Amino acid sequence: MNSYSDSFTTIDLTQSFEEEEKHVDVYLRIKGGVECSDIYAIEEEDTFVCELPETSTTISGNKNGVQTAEKYKFTKIFNSGCTQEEIFHATVKEKILNFINGENSTLMAYGTSGSGKTFTLVGTTEEPGIIPRALKYLFHSLPTLEQFPQAKPLPNGNAVILDNTQKLIEKQQSQSILKDLHAYKDHLLHEKAFSAMQQRLSRDPVAIVENLTPIINIWVSLAEIYNEQIFDLLNTPIKGQQRPRLKIGGLHNNTYIKDLKFINVRSGLEAYEVLQYGLQNRNRASTVVNMQSSRSHCIFSIKLVQGYDADNLLVSSFNFCDLAGSERLKKTMNVGDRLKESNSINNSLMVLGRCITMVRDGQYKKENKMPPFRESKLTQLFQRALIGKEDIQLMVNVNLSKDMFPETQHTLNFSAMAKEVIIDQAPVKVLNSSRFLDKDFDEEDTRDEELDELRDRLAEVVLQLSEERQQNQQRQEEAIERERQHLINTYKEIINIKDKQIETLKRENEILLKEKREREKAHLQSFFVVSSGSESDFEDELGVTESDS
Repeated sequence: MNSYSDSFTTIDLTQSFEEEEKHVDVYLRIKGGVECSDIYAIEEEDTFVCELPETSTTISGNKNGVQTAEKYKFTKIFNSGCTQEEIFHATVKEKILNFINGENSTLMAYGTSGSGKTFTLVGTTEEPGIIPRALKYLFHSLPTLEQFPQAKPLPNGNAVILDNTQKLIEKQQSQSILKDLHAYKDHLLHEKAFSAMQQRLSRDPVAIVENLTPIINIWVSLAEIYNEQIFDLLNTPIKGQQRPRLKIGGLHNNTYIKDLKFINVRSGLEAYEVLQYGLQNRNRASTVVNMQSSRSHCIFSIKLVQGYDADNLLVSSFNFCDLAGSERLKKTMNVGDRLKESNSINNSLMVLGRCITMVRDGQYKKENKMPPFRESKLTQLFQRALIGKEDIQLMVNVNLSKDMFPETQHTLNFSAMAKEVIIDQAPVKVLNSSRFLDKDFDEEDTRDEELDELRDRLAEVVLQLSEERQQNQQRQEEAIERERQHLINTYKEIINIKDKQIETLKRENEILLKEKREREKAHLQSFFVVSSGSESDFEDELGVTESDS
């Protein structure tokens, strides 16, 4: 079993879980640089109070024009004066240690457009966000990684040992990607930015990892959900061509993105460059609410593969999800593509809220209803985390200006539901000196596991049927398009044939007219010769006739 320590605390990851229920960690971050409305207040460090105006009908309990107060509990509240460093240490630092020890984790940044989600996750050169701090902490806690990757994660959650040829192929692919990054116009800017971040973060303590395994590899990916379509942001777009749309697959309790590219990285700088390169391909647009509004959900995933041999490998995942900002259509005044994007974003976030509500109701009211995970690609991908089977955190970002009051209330209500979801504290695979073992399960755990397996199989069947319907629909659309093109081509061929026939008829008609004139000329010539006996008279007469004509 691994244990990790730093200058602040000593963390023993072998300790047993506490008996008390563990709820989803929901953090609140208040955006700085805006004039906050006086209707908000913070009590202690975990309670947010909102004095509802008398005219507000946002909350159902305030329909009679009586001023009321709503209180919202959070794991921790970060006011506008909190630093990026404080937020990282309070939210993700310990999760990185658990990630090294084999635990999956997801952090979602939720909030309205312009509330500071991307700043919290990515940050700036002067104020590095959670992701660059996590990369620095992770790579500085691990030893120097091998030049060639030894093992690669598989979609089903397992990993495979690479042979020498596969190692070379994966290394060449990583070098090709990084070479493209180096040719990118902002490469030096990002390199300098990360170096500056490293200097600022150099004083932060890192973990000390004991009982290292001989196999340690890190892989990263970056995906985008845009208008309910999934795209690989590390797949360089070709000018004039549509980006390939990726599909969701399911296998052995895992939901994954098919054909998503994972890049092997050996340092925090390489991982950060890959992240920045992908972010340049993300869909952004200007709206009334935000000049640089993210129009998609963005998922940056880190996979850690560690172990001893082919039979003893463990894969852990850490997902950072920057959700697109929820928006009121009336306020954004979006039209055309922006309107379609807003509808897609709002629908996706609405499904997320419905799923969390139904999970909460199922846990407390023992209602055995299946949340509508499949109505959105986002909830479909993070289904295990949303039902409490994996660690998940929410970073809720709010803009407390007066004109954002309805959006803020919606965000607070969403966070209140999420905070009540219980995390299943089932033991995860842990590292032993010779292999990875599962802790013992009792009979009830075994039944639960069998039930989960049946549910996963059902989900796979539903997923397969959905994919088959999509494929059938796509085939039908392709068949219709082929038939349309066939009819167009046939029509063009007929037109070409008719044009050629017309040209042929024109030429034949000209020939016939010419022959007719020659026959008439010969006939007139013979007539004048017979009648006058002089060909010159005929020519004179013919000349007069032609001139008269």
